[in-house]
Amino acid sequence: MNLRTPLLIAAMAATLAACGADAPPPAAPTGTGAVAPTAEPVPDTLSGPPPAPRLAASAPISLEGSTGVNDDCNVEGIDGKLFTDASLSFPKGGTREIGGWIVDKAGKAIPTNLTLVVAGVGSTSGVFTSTAATWLDRAGVAETRGYGPELARSGFSFKVDTADVPAGTYHVFVVGDAAAGNKLVCDPGRQLVIEG
Repeated sequence: MNLRTPLLIAAMAATLAACGADAPPPAAPTGTGAVAPTAEPVPDTLSGPPPAPRLAASAPISLEGSTGVNDDCNVEGIDGKLFTDASLSFPKGGTREIGGWIVDKAGKAIPTNLTLVVAGVGSTSGVFTSTAATWLDRAGVAETRGYGPELARSGFSFKVDTADVPAGTYHVFVVGDAAAGNKLVCDPGRQLVIEG
């Protein structure tokens, strides 16, 4: 055995013993059924994740300053179901996740201030919006379309509660701000049918 080993063990033991030397003793409970306070709050395990923001009723969306429909985007699907036709149907209420991707190709940037627009079609009236977008990595889109790596986080996801949206057919599109200050409209002609 090396002569340093017993010294090292003794030094470690002294250090560990000193770690708790200045710590005050735990507080004793007082009164009937009292619980000693803890240093950190106890997490509320019953509440779960925060609720999705509701789609909010909105005035019609102005597309003033838009350069037309942006072809460097897609509204791909809802709740993991891809648009294979122009529309997807879901029962009324509940949380829906609407996702896709958008790129400002001219500005070589990702648009800012995205707004999801859900607008009534035909006899369905009302416009509903959400600005609660989450950006996602879409490096595959950037690579496939020949964009630079700065555009890899072009994916978006809107998790929204549709409880306040009446049954009907809705046009779904996304509007964002381009680097040049104009509006980009991602509108591949998708529709959401909310069943009554």
